Amino acid sequence: MENKQPAAVVSGLDARVYQSETIYFLGFTLYCTRNQKGNFGIGMQTEKSRLRRALMRVQDQMRRMRHLSIREQVNHFNQMLRGHYAYYGVAGNLRALLRVHRAVEHYWRKMLSSRSWHGTVRWEQFQRIKEQFPLHRPKLHYSYRELQAIAIL
Repeated sequence: MENKQPAAVVSGLDARVYQSETIYFLGFTLYCTRNQKGNFGIGMQTEKSRLRRALMRVQDQMRRMRHLSIREQVNHFNQMLRGHYAYYGVAGNLRALLRVHRAVEHYWRKMLSSRSWHGTVRWEQFQRIKEQFPLHRPKLHYSYRELQAIAIL
């Protein structure tokens, strides 16, 4: 008789045992997953509390910078976004990075609308402002291969 063992074995234990296990480490949620070939892997996402904290911090900074020029605001926002993307920009975490980017755009438009009594900034106006002063798009700094190389070390 053949011994039918699952393909993914971690430290001699069946990987299915760890299917629902998650670990919170350094602002990331580490979870068990399978790649497209069906092999076992570890996924990384931004921890929910850290994501919420980052969004609240961005909103607070925007309130403080409300009366600066648009060029200075964009410089500050891009600096914050670059730092966030550099730390949380790992493979499998693009959805959380896009969420931060969308929230920054949303809060920025809301903040620009509250700067004067002239009313809200229309979406067309905001698109022209974004073309002239673009925000950094999310960028992954570590691919799956780079993460594997780091894990092997």
